Amino acid sequence: MVQNLLCRHDITGKVVVMSATLVSLFVIVIGTLLIQHSRTPMIPGTTVPGVKATADSLKYRLAIWTFTTGKIFDHPILGIGYGKNNFPLVYGQSLNDEVQPGHLPVLPAGTHNTFLDIALGTGIPGLLLFVWVIQRISSSALTNFRQTVDQFDKAISLGVAVGIVGLVVRLCFDHMLIGTLAVLFWILVAMAMLAHSTADQTQAQRV
Repeated sequence: MVQNLLCRHDITGKVVVMSATLVSLFVIVIGTLLIQHSRTPMIPGTTVPGVKATADSLKYRLAIWTFTTGKIFDHPILGIGYGKNNFPLVYGQSLNDEVQPGHLPVLPAGTHNTFLDIALGTGIPGLLLFVWVIQRISSSALTNFRQTVDQFDKAISLGVAVGIVGLVVRLCFDHMLIGTLAVLFWILVAMAMLAHSTADQTQAQRV
């Protein structure tokens, strides 16, 4: 009977995670389509463009990612040094920034990719360590979601697990390790890790 309950609980957890992921993707897709087909090019009440993702934006990012990848292999172990403005300081004033027809200058700006930025700044070992931290957070959150019986802890853990997906997508195109959204995310991570630790202690006491 206990095994049946555990199996049902595990299946329910997987269904909840899949449902939350599908709902998130649905909201993102519908929101993007609504903005794309909106009659007003600006967000109502502001001067902010409704859509910032253009062909030029993609072309710019592909160019800067290609440049950054080449520089990572020039400094694969220690990188060029970690820092917010290291990329423009090291490469921004270079005279070798050849701008191809239809392209934009890439060196004065940052990498627009946190994973590439960390790899360039701290080397490939630093990137692997960062990816490991993200993986440990997500696996701990999912484990706690499956094991805990407290509904609040379940909600926090599920929020972190789904938030990791959004974080990784955002980090592929920009930086979000600081700022208001990042602070909220790291607070949720801290709460999820605390809940995970409490669940481990409770399980150990039962044994």
